[in-house]
Parts: sequence; structure tokens; C-alpha cells
Amino acid sequence: MLYVKSKAKQIVNKGDHLTKVIEETISSMADIVGSTLGPGGRPVLIERDDLPPLVTKDGVTVAKALGAADAQANILIDAAKEICIKTAKEAGDGTTTAIVLASELVKCGLEYLAANPKQNPQQVVNELKRCYESYAVPFIKSWSIPVETEDELKKVALISANGDLEIAEKVVSAVVAAGDDGTVLINESPDGVIKVDHVEGFVVTSGLKDIGQIGPVFINDKANQQVKMDNGYVVLYDGSK
Repeated sequence: MLYVKSKAKQIVNKGDHLTKVIEETISSMADIVGSTLGPGGRPVLIERDDLPPLVTKDGVTVAKALGAADAQANILIDAAKEICIKTAKEAGDGTTTAIVLASELVKCGLEYLAANPKQNPQQVVNELKRCYESYAVPFIKSWSIPVETEDELKKVALISANGDLEIAEKVVSAVVAAGDDGTVLINESPDGVIKVDHVEGFVVTSGLKDIGQIGPVFINDKANQQVKMDNGYVVLYDGSK
């Protein structure tokens, strides 16, 4: 077995310094991402490599762009990013609220542990999970309102679009056109115009290019480099080889 030398790492186990870094880093991250919260939120200017600066009010985009020169703070930021990314993936929105709540939970948790040194941190985590399942989720569900009409959909979309009515209307138009069994794909517009294209059937985002040199053989529409078939047979295979 080949010996591989480990890279030098800075290890911080515990202590007031670590607690201070955790609280300050999460709080600072929540302040930056939280500044975009709600209709009255402020946009954030993000520097990008080889691209023009980006102005955005999207919480998860701001969170992904954050970093720190300090190694300890940077790894905490990377861990906190997962809160925003997971929220965006599972809920589709609420990323800014998630990181703001996480900051308060960390702050209050550290204060509680400092005042009660005999308490086990894992017990605090378990208690939070119990409160989440027993109180938070039932409370939210009891106040939730089913969204059924296009007007109600537009109100939800308007919140996510930060009050931009045009984007909200396009989103609702795309969702209604796709239906319950359809899929909505978002692409960047080269001319900056927001539009909705409705395509019947199922769009496969990958295909011929993944099967190697034999792929182009199936192209029967040379002008558009596409394969067009009427009443063709479809084989679904759960695998990669």
C-alpha cells in the first residue's frame, strides 16, 4: 500500500475561541444573507471570476458566494451553506429565513450551554428535534392555506420573485402549462427577455451525445441536429451500462 502523507491541518477542539468563531461567523453570514429578506430586502453585489459582477436578492445565491480568509470561519460558512442549499432543494424557497433562524438557534444554544455547563449539547439538539416534530410542524400545518387557483399561485410566486410581477406571471404560466405531471426547465435568456415556451411530450436533456460515436447515426433532422420520430418505441433502462 502506497504511503500518502497527510496535509497539514489546523485542529481546534474546544474552548472560548472556537465558540466565539462559531457565533461570529454564523451571525455575520445571517446578516449578509438576511439583508435580502422580504420585499424590502436589499440586493447584494457579488464578484465573479471572468464574469461581470452579479446583483441579486436570492438568498441561496448570496450564501453560495460567501467565503472567509480565516480557515476556521470558512469551514463554518461551508457547513452553513448546506442549510440554504438543502432548504432550496426541498422547499424551493425560504433559504434566507433558514439561515437567519439557524443563526438564532446557534446563538441561543451557545448561551444556554454557557449558563448550564452540565448540560450535554446532544441533549439540546435532541430537544430541538422533538420540539420541531411535536410543535413547529403541526403549528405551521394548522396555519397553512391550500393553493388552488391561479391567483393564489401568483401571490406565492410574487413573494419568491421579490415583488416582480412580470416574473411571477411567467412562473405561474409555466407551472399551469406543465400541469401536475409536467416539468419546468429554466434557462438563461441570451437577450434578457422573459418568456415561456410550451413543449408537448417529454424532453430528454441527455441522449445521443452520451452513447459515443454511434449517436449521430440516429439524427434524421440534419438541419437542427435532432432525432424526430412519430409513434416511436421507448425503452427505459435503470442503469448506466
